[in-house]
Amino acid sequence: MLSQTEPVRFIFSYSALREGWDNPNVFVICTLKHSDNTISRHQEVGRGLRLAVNQEGERTDDPAVVHDINILTVVAGKSYKDFVLNMQREVSEVLSARPRQADESYCKGKMIPTEKEEIEIDPKMATEIYHYLVKNSYVDTSKHITENYSQAKEAGEFGVLARRTSILRQVNL
Repeated sequence: MLSQTEPVRFIFSYSALREGWDNPNVFVICTLKHSDNTISRHQEVGRGLRLAVNQEGERTDDPAVVHDINILTVVAGKSYKDFVLNMQREVSEVLSARPRQADESYCKGKMIPTEKEEIEIDPKMATEIYHYLVKNSYVDTSKHITENYSQAKEAGEFGVLARRTSILRQVNL
């Protein structure tokens, strides 16, 4: 199914989204029968909530397109619709506590282990970290992490910051 030359584009199945079968690229779920089985519903929706993969089998999590590609549409009756809406509400509540921007307030108060002790990032250090992110193009003008940051983190290329090495890796942006 991942190959561009594969003529099959759709799979219609009675129970493919349940345990034991895996297709990483589920974009539409259409239920045809009524079921109040919460576990089955979680399994079915969970299959569609995975990040899609490209032709090489790599997850499509590029920040520039992830929200355009990974869209799940659920076509179902009222009880399933209520289930999905409740699930969306729960996920939204959990994610609302996550930082939306990499700024001073995100770093401030975090505990960072050093060679000698664990230190707390104070407001001055948080400002230094933010300026370091800006200077190295690790955040954009909206204070969102850029691909430059992700590449530098993966390559272990963070320099000395506020006389401490690798603080950004410890902050875990």
